[in-house]
Amino acid sequence: MLFLVICYLYNFWEEFIHLYFHKKSNLFIIKLNLFKHLKEHHRVHHYIYNSNYGIGTTLWDYVLGTKKHAE
Repeated sequence: MLFLVICYLYNFWEEFIHLYFHKKSNLFIIKLNLFKHLKEHHRVHHYIYNSNYGIGTTLWDYVLGTKKHAE
């Protein structure tokens, strides 16, 4: 049961964060450094294909070797 709750919360986090990557907003979360870091990570994904698949975290991109930095 705990596994399902964690999966649900993580999916909610990713959908929420992805929505606000592509939307103009004054929501407080956008001003956080974590959000700015993840937004840049996602922006690189749109320009360097086959990289930066993680939306809500960069962990799996480091583990799987798909992490790329902006040039």
